[in-house]
Amino acid sequence: MPQLEGNIGLDGAHLQLDGFSFSEIRGELAVTPAEIKAERIRTLVAGSPVQIQLALKDYSADNGTFDLTVDSTGMRAGVVTRLLLDSGSLQDPGIVRGSIHYQGALASKEGRKFTAGLDLTNVQLKPKPLLQPLRELNGRIKIDEAGIDFQNVKGLLVGSPASFSGRWRNGQKPQLLFDFAAPNLDVIYLLSQIDPEATDFYANLEAEGKITLARGNIKAFEFTDFSSAVGIDHRVWRFGNPTMRSAGGSVQGEATIVDKPGMPIFSLGPKIQDVQVQAFLRWFEITNTEITGKVNFTGHVETMGKEGVERKKNLNGAFALKIEDGTIRRLRILVQLLNLLDLSRWFTFKMPDLSKEGIRFRRISGDFKVAKGVYSTENLLVDSDDLRMTGAGKIDVPGDEIDFVVAVRPFAGIDSGLNYIPLIGTGIAAIKNSFLVASFNIKGSIEDPTITPAPLGTVSEWFWGVLGIPKKIISFPSADNKTPSTPPP
Repeated sequence: MPQLEGNIGLDGAHLQLDGFSFSEIRGELAVTPAEIKAERIRTLVAGSPVQIQLALKDYSADNGTFDLTVDSTGMRAGVVTRLLLDSGSLQDPGIVRGSIHYQGALASKEGRKFTAGLDLTNVQLKPKPLLQPLRELNGRIKIDEAGIDFQNVKGLLVGSPASFSGRWRNGQKPQLLFDFAAPNLDVIYLLSQIDPEATDFYANLEAEGKITLARGNIKAFEFTDFSSAVGIDHRVWRFGNPTMRSAGGSVQGEATIVDKPGMPIFSLGPKIQDVQVQAFLRWFEITNTEITGKVNFTGHVETMGKEGVERKKNLNGAFALKIEDGTIRRLRILVQLLNLLDLSRWFTFKMPDLSKEGIRFRRISGDFKVAKGVYSTENLLVDSDDLRMTGAGKIDVPGDEIDFVVAVRPFAGIDSGLNYIPLIGTGIAAIKNSFLVASFNIKGSIEDPTITPAPLGTVSEWFWGVLGIPKKIISFPSADNKTPSTPPP
């Protein structure tokens, strides 16, 4: 067999390889029958200057190996992205500096080793499953046999500044460990930029990390100082003990999102404290300026659906709600109740003008259960100096129906020395020209229900206790509905 041995000098040579153009190649190759070696080859790769160190051993045999090192003080980003990600273009913006080391068998790709240390400057990158590229990336990436280290990489994620540190681990679970932070992020817009067709990558992704957002929003839900541990397991996102600030209060709890295509599932266990009630209602696409106060909310709810109407219809769970230190202004149901009470007849105190002052309350509270968007409670309470009201019933949001019974007491004290209080009709009890308590049925459309007087005898023992009125001092009609039954002294 012929054998070649000697030195080959290159001066301005050109080479085309796998779609890459190597031009202005300068340096020396040392050739022996067993090895080809180049200590320092300088060339331009797609116009970017690089220095190459190459060794081919036993290159004519089946067990031949190669050892390649490439250093660059400034390579165009598209060259690297095409090599590493099989994506990108030579026209992509950005510069990559650093070193790449690649070694292994010439005849087989098995067992090859690739390591790199790369500094990014204003690089554009389009990783799966994003529909638009990451832009203006700056930071450092280290690649070894075990995976990829991302060291304080900063850039624009769907147009918003963000920083990312972490490690992709080859062949291990979870595959990705990360720490993500951003000063401002629109979560819904970000989710809209995830390619639904990139199912293989997203469906198999397993990751653990931490997300920190200085400010963010999910439609009308605006928040600050968000921090949470996050686990991703085959399209299931689990947020462990997330904390954030919103509308003057705090939000904590836990959350799980199953990101099924077309039908996401949400499981939430929030603890909300001192959030302004109007902002709280906007989270659920409810616009109401007739009530103010601070909301406290704890419980667990689950729902599914892509749109708000669908999620409201599928809502299930249980929660405790409390609104403190607020004002009710022009609430339609309350206006109707006060009109029916005809306070000028029974009650000499002047009630506040709902259109101007409103009714200030200490607390509105209740424990609720939800089944398919239908809310039910047995202990709704409005506690105020101007009135006290309690109720029980159901609100069917998908069906736009309400079915409630309420009892109202428009003043605070009663004379404890009274033996009994007479009924006026079946739904009002009064003493000495002063109105005491009345009950009503509220049925029909949520926005415009029908309100009718209800017999006080149907009001539960719990209602009487909350209203502060001993039931035994009320004179209820006897069985024949003609003679009042007076409790014993």
